[in-house]
Amino acid sequence: MKMMLSQKQAILGLLGLAFTMRLPMMLLKQDFWREDFNLSPVTFSNEANITSDDDTAGTNSSIFKSQVLEEQETIAPGLSHYSTKASQESFNMTKVWDSSIMITSNLIPTHPNIDMLKDTIYSFYQFLKDIPLDTPIYVVVDGLPEKKLTDDNRIREKQYIEAVRSGDFSPFTNVIVSPMGVHRNLAGSVKYTLENYIQTEFLYIIQHDLPFSNEVDHWRLLKTMREHPDVLYNVRFRYNNKKNTRDSQCRSYKNMSDFPAKDFNGLDFFSVKAWSDNNHLTTKKYYTFLLSKMKHHRRAMETVLGWKARWNCTYLGQQIYGRRDDGQTHICHLNGRVSQSYNDENKTDMTGWERKAMWCRNQVYGGMNGTNHGP
Repeated sequence: MKMMLSQKQAILGLLGLAFTMRLPMMLLKQDFWREDFNLSPVTFSNEANITSDDDTAGTNSSIFKSQVLEEQETIAPGLSHYSTKASQESFNMTKVWDSSIMITSNLIPTHPNIDMLKDTIYSFYQFLKDIPLDTPIYVVVDGLPEKKLTDDNRIREKQYIEAVRSGDFSPFTNVIVSPMGVHRNLAGSVKYTLENYIQTEFLYIIQHDLPFSNEVDHWRLLKTMREHPDVLYNVRFRYNNKKNTRDSQCRSYKNMSDFPAKDFNGLDFFSVKAWSDNNHLTTKKYYTFLLSKMKHHRRAMETVLGWKARWNCTYLGQQIYGRRDDGQTHICHLNGRVSQSYNDENKTDMTGWERKAMWCRNQVYGGMNGTNHGP
């Protein structure tokens, strides 16, 4: 009898173990099907027939686009995309760029003031070494969520969009504002902009309050990503040195997580089992792959991919620009979400976050003295 019970316990234990091992994959199937893990983003075709089950989209991208346009006309009349005169002239010349920049934004307490956005854009001039000054820069403005749909917020949002449209972002000449018209959250906003605007091979995805604060070798980075597309496809720039960045190692290159600079044109990278929506450089091909595997897009990408990268860091993890052990960061935080004032050095009662924002702004304008601008 005791033997029979022990056999039953052993069987139940094995079944429990099998279920436990299977559970993470069952949860992963909410967005990424198991067979997708065998499909490299490098071999993924942009021309593949991708269906979207976003609750605002149709069965293909053309239906999705038409619904977006309808929503913009019915919910936010007149909010079509805008560009500066110089940018429109550049488009008319049918120039082909290697990369573009997408800046994600939403209404914050300091809007319609655009000083924070200007500082972030100016940091590209300071720290993205040799980036062309006519690089397309798309300022994405997510719509208001239902709980923030007040008359005052609608007015401030419209004023912010108009301020971006008419703003001077010198020395950059190709700044385009793309208002969503409705609330799409980060993934939905990025997906819509990717499908309707982005035409370049490479794409920087930047948060509007995370400027660069340290030099990034733009052209050498693009060259290296072209030469190693199966290794470098989502390069993130470090904001801090938290444990999930320092110690989370993904062995994605020759069973190494820290890549030898001699193999990557003298640049250092390390791979992590983590995902963050902090500033990163990717390819349109990879992001099309990534977003096509998400079932729902009206949410933050970080909440979906942050823990999933632990289970499949090969395709969902990120590669960090720089060395793991030097503690060097490349972006800083202006903290747009909670800052009640901005660019006011004479304010005497600054909060801790406002002091950090002021320090960050000083990094933007005092760091490299404008020596890394493009032709």
